[in-house]
Amino acid sequence: MPRFMNGEEAASHLGNAQRILVIGCSGSGKSTLSRQLSERLDLPHLAMDREFFWMPGWKLRPRRDRRCWR
Repeated sequence: MPRFMNGEEAASHLGNAQRILVIGCSGSGKSTLSRQLSERLDLPHLAMDREFFWMPGWKLRPRRDRRCWR
């Protein structure tokens, strides 16, 4: 079961992070936050919508072409 941290405790772990997952509702600022964290912490940025599910013009990528973990 995940353990939740307060803001101060979470901030102390970010400096050592190798990966950070940003989740939330549509329009909540996930992409903006994740890009800023990527730049600030010198981590790669991977936008799942663009890289996994959608093609230009918001056309759904065919299921056989989606990158998935197996």
